[in-house]
Amino acid sequence: MPTSKAAVPFSRVYQTAWQACRDLWPVFIAQILYIAFNYGAFFFCLVITFWPLLEKIFQAVQGGASLTQADYQSWISDFVLKAQDFNWLFMVIGIFLLYLTWWSILSAWFNGGLYGRFWAWTEGEKKFNWMSFLKDGFYHLIPMVLLQSYVVIFFMVVFLILFLTVLFFGVVLSLLHAPLVLEILLALPLPFLFLGLMVFFGVYFFTAQGCLMRDQGPWTAFKEGAQSCWANGGRIFRGMGLILVVYLVVAVLLQMILKVFSFIPFLGFLFALADFGVGILFTVWSGIYFPALAVVFLSKREAKG
Repeated sequence: MPTSKAAVPFSRVYQTAWQACRDLWPVFIAQILYIAFNYGAFFFCLVITFWPLLEKIFQAVQGGASLTQADYQSWISDFVLKAQDFNWLFMVIGIFLLYLTWWSILSAWFNGGLYGRFWAWTEGEKKFNWMSFLKDGFYHLIPMVLLQSYVVIFFMVVFLILFLTVLFFGVVLSLLHAPLVLEILLALPLPFLFLGLMVFFGVYFFTAQGCLMRDQGPWTAFKEGAQSCWANGGRIFRGMGLILVVYLVVAVLLQMILKVFSFIPFLGFLFALADFGVGILFTVWSGIYFPALAVVFLSKREAKG
């Protein structure tokens, strides 16, 4: 009788994913460019949105006025009146939709190229190729956009149901004049439930994108992502969830410590710069390592199957 292969230890999977990141190191440059283009467009949209207010500040500076003595209250009042203009509101909505479209296309293109290179790495292609990265992203652009839309809608529906459930029980307890201690005890599990859902959606999203790159349609990948997370006793969810929780705890604690130290006189700005740098570092690392980890887990599952 044939025996099934033993599951690869999590430690080896983590090492393999990191080796993929090291071999394909240009993906970190791609991630930095992606962040720059994304946030650059975001700040550009903010400037356009708040231009009526910013224009007054620039005019005051060019006129030699002191900003410390400026009449900010009147500027804000004028901006609030401007915001009541329907033409301005339609412009802001249009800017928001344009940015949402830009973010969706850029994110789908980048993730398609990223997952495509990691899958190629598992199949023996150890060298990074920019043209292949761009081709993978373009080829999977529309399916990735659709998959992201499915996941976002699913995410919003789940959290809306959770919010309405909490609101319902809150109203019921209020009508029943429940003791405050009881309300606090019932509310204690909510942060852990929220954290658990965040971890699940994080693992699920990375996994579903990895499934999409196996020439599956967006709807099939949407379903296969959940099935893969819970297959083999939830192996992918446990393996990736552990790293994701550790990442969140370390990132939050480290940045909290740096923010506290940023209030130190004279040296505070150094810790503020360190806080900014650490935030960028965590963003770049997580945006590369977790997709690599999802692909390695999926490839091990395919090999075992």
